[in-house]
Amino acid sequence: MDFNKSQLLINSIASTKVSTDSIWYFALRWSAILTVVFSVNAVATAAQAPTPIPFTAHYQVTKGVMSVGSTKRTLQDKGNGQFVFESVTKPGGIAKLFTRGKVVERSHWRLQDNRLVPHEYTYQNSSDQKRNVKLLFNWEQNEVTNIINGDPWKMELEEYTLDKLLYQLAIMYDLSEGKKDLLYKVADGGTMKTYDIKITGVERVSIDLGDFDTVKVVVTKSKRQTTLWCAKELQFLAVRIEQRKKDDDVPVTANLIELEGIPLPGRKTYEAVPKP
Repeated sequence: MDFNKSQLLINSIASTKVSTDSIWYFALRWSAILTVVFSVNAVATAAQAPTPIPFTAHYQVTKGVMSVGSTKRTLQDKGNGQFVFESVTKPGGIAKLFTRGKVVERSHWRLQDNRLVPHEYTYQNSSDQKRNVKLLFNWEQNEVTNIINGDPWKMELEEYTLDKLLYQLAIMYDLSEGKKDLLYKVADGGTMKTYDIKITGVERVSIDLGDFDTVKVVVTKSKRQTTLWCAKELQFLAVRIEQRKKDDDVPVTANLIELEGIPLPGRKTYEAVPKP
């Protein structure tokens, strides 16, 4: 993509009628997107789910021809069945003209009986401190404490509940087990919500890292629809994510551009691919 071609960029902006607010809003949404919890019968991870493999995945986020940011996802193994899953989203391209803030989501969780069990979830937005959130999961008391701007309140914690970031790992592991019905319970916005995920088919996807056979997964909410292309060769990690608002014709797209930890097909070890 040649961003020096200013006329192309100007024409694109004019034709898509994209507001700067929506550009950065969608760039930040990737910290909450890649967005689920299985039915009680399916459980968040199947009984034969593999042990999580640490990885770091970099995504470039664009809207039309415009680069609007980047997202880095990291899974760390802390030992003794303890893990940390982190997402960092930063503005880029034209979005940097309007904000320098970044969004950091972090889920502390453990692997217990082949299930992903959250302990603590945090959301930090450096450009909007009022949106910072912390969730503390107390499984002994079956309650979750929500803390927003230092104001705590508690709600009942249902069995197999996940947080807004951890459910994305559940998608990977459930797909690896051949699950078809992806229905998740998620602690979201101070309430328990159900994310109903639809598998709509399989598709061959080409990105800079190569061509991948993917399972196409769709998440539909009242105001937006998110589509994920999860690659079987990469343990069903999403290689492409697309989010589209109902009132916006131009989707926001995140493409995987760099990967560590999970071997790429045909490569015995990880080979770095320079980020644009």
